[in-house]
Amino acid sequence: GHARSRSLHELNRRDEAEQAILEALAIRQRLLGHDHPLIGATLAMQGNIVFSRGDYERGESLLREGIDILRRATNAPTHGPAANSSPITRRSSPHLAFALRWLANLLNDQRRPQEAEPLLLEALALLAAEHGEAHPAIAETESALAWCCRRMGGRERLEQAVLHFANALEIDRQFLAPDHPTMGYRLNSYASPLEDLGPLEDGL
Repeated sequence: GHARSRSLHELNRRDEAEQAILEALAIRQRLLGHDHPLIGATLAMQGNIVFSRGDYERGESLLREGIDILRRATNAPTHGPAANSSPITRRSSPHLAFALRWLANLLNDQRRPQEAEPLLLEALALLAAEHGEAHPAIAETESALAWCCRRMGGRERLEQAVLHFANALEIDRQFLAPDHPTMGYRLNSYASPLEDLGPLEDGL
């Protein structure tokens, strides 16, 4: 269900991907109830698929519903009698980080970068706590933050975009070969805010 939907989504077979995710969601809701973190992760994935098909309103609604469930799971006690012993609950943070980035991408695509930025900063903190400072998911989130800053405009924000792209590139170089397609994409992205900033003034 879930893995098949992701594969279909990556192949741009989005109608089939959503159908697969709906089947997975129905099975999980029967087995786990409606407030389990896997339900939140599935709703978020469905929202991302719907958004990628151009239905921003429904995609945003599904993503926010999934994020609410994942936030509750992530903030659940981890010690004592109230703790949830499920290993899935203890692994909710990465699911939440991905869902936050997907929602931020939707918002940024709608020219709402001020709403997207705090979501990406939250995702970045979750990923850093889970993986340390260098991980491909952190590079993707740094890149998304860079596009957010660039969309906001102004010299200070463009300079921040350059820094975020530089951070993403530094991580990419640890995991990817120099001729990997992602490296070319990231270098082109890094050049965009530099071009917007223009040449440095004399004496700077």
